[in-house]
Order: sequence, then structure tokens, then C-alpha cells
Amino acid sequence: MLSIYQEYNDHLEEIFANSFDYIYLHDKAGNIIDVNDVVIRNLGYSKEEILKMKVTDFLIEERVSKIISEIKNTMKTGVVNEPKTYKVKKKNSNFVYVEANAIPLRRNGEIYAILGIGHDVTAYKKIEQNLRISEEKYRHLFNQSPFNISIFDSKGNLIESNGVIIQKLSELAGIDFQGKNFVEIASHFQNSKQIIQIFTERLKKLQIEEDLKPLEFPIITMNGEKIWMYWQSSKVEIDNKTYIQVIIQDITERKEAEKKLKESEEKFRSIAEQSFMGIIIIQGGELKYMNKAMSKISGSSVEEMFNWSEKEIVKMIHPEDLDQILNRLKSNREEKMGPFSNNSFRIIDKNGEVKWLEDFTSRVIYQGKQANLVSLVDVTDKKEAEKLIIEENKRLLELSELRKDLITRVSHELKTPMTSIYGAIQILIRLYLDEIGEEAKKYIEIGHRGCIRLKELIDNLLDISRLDAKRFELIRRKENLMEIITDCAYDMKYLAANRKLTIKLNVLNEIYYDVDKLRFRQVLTNIISNAIKNTPKGGDILINLAETSEFIDISIKDTGIGITEKEKENLFEKFGKIERYGMDLGVDIEGSGLGLYISKEIVELHGGKIIVESKGRNKGSTFKIRLFKA
Repeated sequence: MLSIYQEYNDHLEEIFANSFDYIYLHDKAGNIIDVNDVVIRNLGYSKEEILKMKVTDFLIEERVSKIISEIKNTMKTGVVNEPKTYKVKKKNSNFVYVEANAIPLRRNGEIYAILGIGHDVTAYKKIEQNLRISEEKYRHLFNQSPFNISIFDSKGNLIESNGVIIQKLSELAGIDFQGKNFVEIASHFQNSKQIIQIFTERLKKLQIEEDLKPLEFPIITMNGEKIWMYWQSSKVEIDNKTYIQVIIQDITERKEAEKKLKESEEKFRSIAEQSFMGIIIIQGGELKYMNKAMSKISGSSVEEMFNWSEKEIVKMIHPEDLDQILNRLKSNREEKMGPFSNNSFRIIDKNGEVKWLEDFTSRVIYQGKQANLVSLVDVTDKKEAEKLIIEENKRLLELSELRKDLITRVSHELKTPMTSIYGAIQILIRLYLDEIGEEAKKYIEIGHRGCIRLKELIDNLLDISRLDAKRFELIRRKENLMEIITDCAYDMKYLAANRKLTIKLNVLNEIYYDVDKLRFRQVLTNIISNAIKNTPKGGDILINLAETSEFIDISIKDTGIGITEKEKENLFEKFGKIERYGMDLGVDIEGSGLGLYISKEIVELHGGKIIVESKGRNKGSTFKIRLFKA
């Protein structure tokens, strides 16, 4: 071992001491024999540690077998291999890249050791990695770009291209454009002359370093399909060579949208010019459009108004409506208004005439920018009509109040003498009927019946006045409904007997409920009386009282002439009397038509309702008074 070291020392001592490279010596088995200070300093091991290691201990595991094979080959053949780059471990677990080659050392013609000389290329490796990452990023951006990027050489040959546009054009043309000259590419389209002319002119300008503006033009396929392109060209330097970079964007959809927008605007103008409404478009505080109808409304010519700003339009507004319009304009500018609004206001036209206008304002896109579309309708005649209607309604309300007051006053005035007449006739019947002749009795009975009807009418009119004035009050107490029904039926037996009718009661249970006894009797009397009047002679009237967990039902069922669906519509209306003159139904047709209206109101004031059931003409009727427990 010592002799090997002496041989090595004779040849390399000076190189070891002065070299900036990694220098190491190992035997045939790969054992480290010696290293210079550069190895110790850069790898962090002590010399003692290194001399106990093999050359493969410094290398990453996946390369070890290959390195051993290379060492053996060098030892066997003595061939000096080309320098190779190795990833070498440092003591702190980091690593450096070393580019090294192995030189076989001979003694007496036989290889006895290998001298390794390596150069630290870590910095170059990092640059190489960063460059590769940069290229990968560029390639990713190039491939993923939403725009088509094509690279042409100085002669117009397509070197490289990304994106779907060139691919789409290639498919439409039926050839692969890659590597083709722009002249050959253009020949596969209808407007090839235009394409070649444009490309040639731009190529010449780029060659003399003239700046080019973006260009829009269509490519027309052989089947007539038009594809609009947005084309930007620039000169680029790659590997000291000059290329033409062309960025292409397919703007066909945008062009179609612009075309449709233009057609839409033309349709709008056609419609607007024939409209009876005044139509204006305001954009950025300026009047952008106005139709002839608006000119007629304002009294100014179209030419005059086109020079107006928003401020001059506002000058037309009536002073009393100015604040609301200014507030709306402010809200509009601050975008606080919704997408659609309408309002009424007045203007003073050029001739000094006051006009009422109704406007409908909405946000629109006009020539690619947001604007306000204002439609104005002259509603002066409508406003005048509304004013007349309001004044007429006011007079009608006054007349209605006067009517109510008159009915109340007349009813009160009639009640006093009516009470005297009614009382006097009752005294005559009760005390002096036997002393009066038969002829006179007839007239007294006629007067008595008339008084009863008149008294009923006056009482009903007074009740309606109270209901209309919301002064109809109930005094409710817990009452026995069975008792009230029985009393009412007994009172009506005389009237029923006169018409040869039978009243039957099915009220066996005592049921209590909070009611105004006097007013509830009035309701029952009205409904039973109606049943008697509308049931031909020989019929029956059945009064039933029933109770469930939720409500109480009082039913008055008759075998009378029934009620049609049409008659039900007005049954509970004020003066909603069903006229049956000339029908020869054998019923009592007299009455004011107020009784059922008042009855419904009284029942509803009790929190209940009246339900009417009838299968039609001559099939009887049932009136249910339903009182709810909750």
C-alpha cells in the first residue's frame, strides 16, 4: 500500500496542493486512497472520515451499480471515459453536482489505481434547471393560451403553432399547415388573394421594423363559412434568429353579436320612429337619440334637442315636479334605481303649455355602453279625466253621506208618528173591535198590516244607517239558544198558520252561547219569516239545533220554491230582494230586501256566518246560522 502511495505522491503532490478542482484517488475496489483539500472543504467530511469510505458512498443509490460497472470497465480496459456529471452527497445531507472523469494510473504497464478529477457544476445545473422550468412554463402558457400563437420564419413558413384556430383552419382546408408557407396556406381559402396581400404587406413592414396595428379581417372557407380573425404581428428573436410571431383571436362570435346588435338597433329605430310615444336615449348625461314623437311632445325640433344636455332637458320640467326628477337622476347615476321605473310628472313645452307625461325608464346597452332608455307618453287628457273623476267621486261621496243622513233623519221623523198610528190601531183592535162594524174591521186590519210593514222598514233603515256608520253595537251575554229559537218559532206560528204551514222544532238540548239576545232574535225572525213567505201553502219548515266540537249550527229548512245559483249572488246584498213578479209561485213577494243583509251583518258581528243551500227551483232551501266556538 505504501509503495502505491509513494508512486502517486511522486506524480500528483503538486497538483493536489494547487488545484481548484476535486481530486481523489481510489484503488481497484473503489476505496478512497487520498483526496485534496477542495474535496474536504466542499463536502464537509474530515480526511480521516473520507479515507474510510468508498467512492460509491458519495453517490445517490440509484447510480451506485452503474458507477461500479464503469470503474470495473476502466480498470479492465484503461480507456479514459468522457467526463460525466454526478450528484455527490455532502455530510450535511445536501448535495453538489460534480462533472468528473476517471484517469487510470499504470505501473509497469498495469493499472493500479484511478485518479478522479472533477469540477463543481452545481451553479450551472441550477441555471439549467431554471431554464428548463422556464421553458416548461413558456410551453405551458404557449399551449394553454386562449389565443392562437403562430411562429413564422422570415420567409413566411409556419414553424410552430398552438391553439384550436390553426387546427380548425387546417381541418377545414383538409391539410396540415405545419411547415407550410403562408402562400400555400392561403390558397385553401376563397379570399386567398386578400390573405396573401395582407400577410405580404405586414411581413415587409416588420422587416423594416415598422410597428403594426392589430388587424381584423375574415377568412372565407371554400364552403363559404366566414371566420373573423383579430391578428397581431410582431418580430421576435429566438436563438439569434428572427421570426414573426402572429397572435390570432377568433372574433367570429363577437362580429355576429355586433351584426345582430346593429340589426337590432336598426329595428329599434324603425319602430321608434313610428311610435306615438316619445323615445329618448341618454348616455353619460348626453342625449344620444330622440324620435319625432318626442319632438312633438316638447314642441322643439329634433335638430334643436340634439344639442341639449341632460341639464337642458331638465329645464322643461315643471317647477313643482323638479325635485323628484332631480332625485331620480341622482339615484340613476348612483345606480340605486332598479332596472325599470315609471313615474308621472309635468313639463312646460316650448309654447308654454303644461303637459302631463308618464315615463318608463329602463337600463339598456347602447353602442356597447350602458344607457337609459326613456319612453314618454303624453297623458294630459288622462290626467284631466282623472281630475274630473276625482271631483265627481267627491261629489258622489258627499251625496252618499247626504243620503245616509237623510235616511236616518227621515226614519227618525217617520218613527214617531208611525209609533202613534201603530199604537192607536192596536188599541182599537184590542179594546173596541167588537164595537166596530165588519166593513170597518177590514180597513183597520189593512192599516195594521201596513203599520207592521212600515215599522219593519223604518227599523231596518235605522239598522243599516248604524251599520254603515260603524255604530251598530252588540250587548252579548251567555244565553240559552234553545229558548231563543223556541220563542221565535212560537211568535211566528200565527203568520205560518195564516199560510197553512207547519213549523217543526228539533231543539232538544240546551246550548249556551254569548249573543245579543234582541239582535239574535231579529236574525232568527227574519230568516223564519223569509221561509214562511217563500213556501207555498201546505209546506213545512224545520228548525234544527246541532252542536259539534268546533261550531253550533241553527238550520231553518223549508219546502219552498228554492233559490237558483244566480239568485244566490245578490241574496245578502243591500236591497238585494229577489223579484218574483208574475211567476205565480204562490208566495209572499212583499219586502224591502234589507232583512237578510242586516241578518248577515249581525251574525258576522257575532263571529259567525250564514250558509245557504238549495238545489234549485221548487226544491226548498236551508239557511244555516253557524256560530264558531273558537
